[in-house]
Amino acid sequence: MNKRETIRSLLYNISLEHSAIIQYFVHSLLMDEPEIRSELEEIAREEMRHLKYFAHKVRELGGTVTIERNEEELKIAGPEWEKMIQSNISAEDKAIEVYSAQLDAVKDDSVKRLLDRVIKDETAHRERFGNILEEVKRKYSVSRVARSPASDEEEILSGLFTEEYRNILEYLHAYFNDRSCPHSHRYLDIAIESMVHMGKIGEHLSERGVLPDISKPEVEEADIGIKVIKEEGSLNKYDSALEKVEDKEARKLIGWIRNHERFHVGLLKDILSSSHRLTVGKIRKR
Repeated sequence: MNKRETIRSLLYNISLEHSAIIQYFVHSLLMDEPEIRSELEEIAREEMRHLKYFAHKVRELGGTVTIERNEEELKIAGPEWEKMIQSNISAEDKAIEVYSAQLDAVKDDSVKRLLDRVIKDETAHRERFGNILEEVKRKYSVSRVARSPASDEEEILSGLFTEEYRNILEYLHAYFNDRSCPHSHRYLDIAIESMVHMGKIGEHLSERGVLPDISKPEVEEADIGIKVIKEEGSLNKYDSALEKVEDKEARKLIGWIRNHERFHVGLLKDILSSSHRLTVGKIRKR
């Protein structure tokens, strides 16, 4: 496997991890037993680390990171809890199969070490899901069919969920690919906070029996100036939501996230100002 093929394989792995993260996250919303939900969320976070490791390796090899989603492997399953966990076991089996084949074919020792580590993680995940499956079979004869948003408030919250999902993907893309920005680590900070926002909105909707739209939003590459404008747009959406949403808990959640969005705007403006100073400094030196 040459370098180009290795990069292509790593990008495929990113798509598998992305699909697993969304699958496990949705199942955590649908399975409202606290210990099982916590376990699913923890495994999803570990898959996020795998995505990050694969993305960094793509960048080290000189490739461009794309955060696609493998729709064929995304299996929400259900509504029975048992079916959802079984689909998660199948996802781990698929990952182990793919990564094991790559381990045999790849030549780069650093990639081999990464694949070996991730295979061991996925094997542990499979065992954990197996234990959860046995627990579900023993204790829970449960199914849950989540509905689509039905009220204006639910539509607003679902739209904010999509907004946060888009933010996650766009800021991760910028973090992994923007080599010119000395503050690109800040993009990761914003992506992580957006993950928290998306999770909190998803949990709130789940308590209402609602599953938000989980389709992958379109991701646009944008320079720092456009990022400021888009983040201001996100802030405006939260301001507008506060004017329209009446539910007390929803308003508290929206207000909490709005404060973070305001902070993000200021952070991005600082990066823009810093980038401008660096550019001017380079021109003066020339």
